[in-house]
Amino acid sequence: MRPARCIRIGVGTTKLDQLHGEEVQEALERYVPEAKLKLVSVPVRKEYRVGYKGRAESGGPNEFEKALLARKIDVAVYSMRDAPSEIPKQLRIAAVTTRLTPFDALLSRSNLILDELPLGSRVATGSLRVKAQLLHYRPDLDIVWTGVSIDAQMKRMASGVFEAVVISAADAESLGWQDRVTEVFTTSLCLPAAGQGSLCLEVRKGERDILALAKRLNDSVSRAEIDAEFFFLDAVGGARWLPAGALGRTNGKELVVEAFVASLDGKFLFKDLESGKLGEEKEIGSRLAERILDEGGRAVLSDLAVL
Repeated sequence: MRPARCIRIGVGTTKLDQLHGEEVQEALERYVPEAKLKLVSVPVRKEYRVGYKGRAESGGPNEFEKALLARKIDVAVYSMRDAPSEIPKQLRIAAVTTRLTPFDALLSRSNLILDELPLGSRVATGSLRVKAQLLHYRPDLDIVWTGVSIDAQMKRMASGVFEAVVISAADAESLGWQDRVTEVFTTSLCLPAAGQGSLCLEVRKGERDILALAKRLNDSVSRAEIDAEFFFLDAVGGARWLPAGALGRTNGKELVVEAFVASLDGKFLFKDLESGKLGEEKEIGSRLAERILDEGGRAVLSDLAVL
């Protein structure tokens, strides 16, 4: 395949976004050395705003999708955990990249693991999912939800505002911060966000050359695992801000998904798992969601809906 024009890859403006874009560009150039690829920065605002009660406001195409629809870019690259629940009919997800470590990681100012943090320690996170799980495990901690960038969180930790920061292990790996990680959480403590650890390549429908190029980076196993996770999330409400998470893992032709729903304060947390065959992602995610909702998750989500 020899694309006749320069293909513009849209990425966000943060350091992490740029690194992800460079990784995708380099990977595509290895597959198709003759392709002409260019990174284009897309100013991105959060898909939702979380207020003091956790309310989320969202709707319509995200900034990447607006740029695709306006033909300002040809491929959008962003974290799969930020993939919208609904995609405009003119667009499609062409690829889900091979997943890196999907778990969450603790970075501590004093090089302590979570169990060693003093009572009342302030821990920063950009995720209500993480906040709910950590409060469930250690209600004595002061878990601070913050919408600032990872770099800003790290600067505040260095100045003593926070004792620790929680980010995804994949983000720490991409940033080259492996030596700063003091603990990688197991799923018994903190389940990751649906899609965490993979990137999404979104394109316009009907452009076969772009689609064929982007599909070079699709990992079918990672995609099956993540599809099941999102089927679960969609079945419990769909909002990406919810204090809910899921992780799918394959074992041969079997797919096992573990998931949870919690109250914002972490007092109530309902966790379970479901398994099935590869190819049954929707059925697995839907069955798991229904069971967790019946176990108590429905009441938790009902309380969230009226905040």
